[in-house]
Amino acid sequence: MSDLGSDSGKAALELEAKLAEAILKFLEKVFFNVSRAIKNVIVKQFDAGEKLKKAQWKSHKGRIKQEKVLKKIEGKKGFVKHSLMKKAGKPLVPIGMLIPEGEFKRIAEMAKRYGVPITGVKSKNPDENGKIYYQMQCFREDLEKIKNIVDRCNQEIQMENLNKQIDKLNEKENLTDAEQEQLNELLKEKEAMQKKACDEMNKETAEQVVNEAMYGEETTKEMNLSEALNKYTGRTYDRDLNSIVVDATDPSKYILCHGQKELDFENKEYTKTEYRVFSDGKEVFATHDGRFQGKPVDYWQKQKHEIMSKGDFSGTFLKFYNKEHYERWAEEVKSQNQQELGKVENDLETSEDKIADLKKQLEERGAEYKDGFAYDTETEKPIMLKEDMTNEQRINASEVKIIAEQIKTYETLQTLETKQSLAKTKMMTYEEHEPEYQQAKEELDECSKAIQEKQAQCQKLTQTRKNINAVQSDIITKNAPQQEKGKDKKQDKTRGNHKLDDVSKELDKKKKEADKKNGEKSKSVENGKTTKSKGTKNVSTHER
Repeated sequence: MSDLGSDSGKAALELEAKLAEAILKFLEKVFFNVSRAIKNVIVKQFDAGEKLKKAQWKSHKGRIKQEKVLKKIEGKKGFVKHSLMKKAGKPLVPIGMLIPEGEFKRIAEMAKRYGVPITGVKSKNPDENGKIYYQMQCFREDLEKIKNIVDRCNQEIQMENLNKQIDKLNEKENLTDAEQEQLNELLKEKEAMQKKACDEMNKETAEQVVNEAMYGEETTKEMNLSEALNKYTGRTYDRDLNSIVVDATDPSKYILCHGQKELDFENKEYTKTEYRVFSDGKEVFATHDGRFQGKPVDYWQKQKHEIMSKGDFSGTFLKFYNKEHYERWAEEVKSQNQQELGKVENDLETSEDKIADLKKQLEERGAEYKDGFAYDTETEKPIMLKEDMTNEQRINASEVKIIAEQIKTYETLQTLETKQSLAKTKMMTYEEHEPEYQQAKEELDECSKAIQEKQAQCQKLTQTRKNINAVQSDIITKNAPQQEKGKDKKQDKTRGNHKLDDVSKELDKKKKEADKKNGEKSKSVENGKTTKSKGTKNVSTHER
């Protein structure tokens, strides 16, 4: 007979062993599944990380590729291959119309002068007249520049038409009275166009000066010179003309521009402009924008840089279409600077004397100084720009604002000079080892640094005053407005049956669309700088 207790114990033990084994197997399975799940998560995370790394690397490689493309484009201003522009990664804007090949080449050549890349898709087949057309494209950011280029091309065509008619009459040995009268009218019209270009440039300069004075907006020196030489000088505009681009703050620094008819190395007629740079009345540099074999791509950009460097220009420019107008302006601006800034620029004058002189200048302009600002004496309201102001009123308002800033700066400078004198006195009172001496020295150093900063600010404000005086003097000395009347009417004689205006209008449309897409409008559009030409018809275009 077996031992029941022993058998039961043995069975219980066996059962427990089996149960333990089952539990272990269960746990093993659970942990295996968990382990596998964790492993899968880790693998997935690793794979995602690898994919992210690959995407980032791909993006990085894309950026590097785009940078390389952009670098290539930088050295290829003017016409650039469409495939290359597309790879740059910047938004390309189609102008939406077809431009004849000849006019497109003209625009591309001008774009090269401006340093702006453009491209175009060439039509596969010529039209019934055998003409080839291009759909022009540019970067969205360059729309405003392209519009300026198109407008300049349009104006050049007008000038070329004038020159052709003038040359045709000049080729005749004996002119009839009617022909002589016609020649005189054409020459007057040409002069009016040249003068208009000067007036437009000077108006833009005046706007820049006002914006800088009122809002602190500044443009770079190189940009200003580029605008002056690209948009308003050279090519047909300076043909048979000795125009002068002058530094607004220093009449002794100027560029004499003279254009003349030339034949290039392909025997094609063009206008070559010579640029002679003068500083303090002495010629310091001379160059030209002519065509020659082996001409470097960046030739004109380098010449502009040399002109700027050799002339040591301030960066603000005006243009005069003849020597007489320049001389009248130079005399007027020198007189204004002497009368209004003589005491300010005199180091022997005290800050107190300078403040008194500046307050007197405010009174002469119907304003008074209160708490750092200029107020209208009659209305007792702060002087600011208004929409209904004329160009001259805007300039005068900006001058009053700068005078108030000058007074405020000199008041601060006067306070600092008093503190400086007090610190010097303290240093003389105490010995070097005493704490009071060191404290006084720190005060002196702090004051000296602040004085230097304020003196630099005073110089900057004086520079702004000179810019204001320059544009004021231009308004004072320019010809009477009635001489400009009827000019546009006369110009219609030289206009053909084609038009580049459509391109300009399309550019306006594209610019507005781009501004809307970016959520902001450009300042030039807001201020009405981008104006549409009035009835100018020159270059043929075909709507898409």
